[in-house]
Amino acid sequence: YNALGHVFHVNGELQEAIDWYKRAESIGDIDDIVQAQTYTHMAQYHFTKELFPTAMEHYQRALKILRQHLPADHHRIGILLCEMGNVRRREKRHGEALQLY
Repeated sequence: YNALGHVFHVNGELQEAIDWYKRAESIGDIDDIVQAQTYTHMAQYHFTKELFPTAMEHYQRALKILRQHLPADHHRIGILLCEMGNVRRREKRHGEALQLY
């Protein structure tokens, strides 16, 4: 479901994308690393829609799961922190963005 959502997202079909992401969320284990990817996709959707608080909420959920399963220096955690920094930058919260980068 994540892959289908991603295809719709990159093609600009945002409503279809979020529908697929919600399906993926509904079947996943809440602490599963795949669920972290679902939350990341949902965050990217909300970022695209400029719904920054909701995007950040989903990024935080993904980060919590990744930190349970991956070492602190894993590249996926770094990528996620950069994406969270992008949210803060768009919110003009530059100090917080720098901390995340």
